[in-house]
Amino acid sequence: METIFELCTTYAWIIFVLLVLILKKKMTGAKALGIASDVTTFFLFFAMPILTEKFFGFSLGVYHYIVLVALLMIITTLEWHNKEILKMTSVLKKTWRLLFMICGICYVCLWVAHWFVS
Repeated sequence: METIFELCTTYAWIIFVLLVLILKKKMTGAKALGIASDVTTFFLFFAMPILTEKFFGFSLGVYHYIVLVALLMIITTLEWHNKEILKMTSVLKKTWRLLFMICGICYVCLWVAHWFVS
């Protein structure tokens, strides 16, 4: 039996679609997509180890955390070189949005690989 959190991470795309549909009624489309992607990133980030364990019996361990920290370090360094004043909120937002894209691509790839393997 899966927990609610495991179900949310396994089917994170449903959360994204539902949030976009609900938020589009209350605010502009771009802002709704931004909030939906921010919330979904949390579930997508934890979906990687859960899906790899569930589909392939392989544990990622702390590797995905290491990728997040490395990504944050790279973006912080780039922002530091490009701007006079470093705003951590801007760095965190860029990191979070990039993480959404990376995790989203990995999420889709894991599902496609699972369909082909099983």
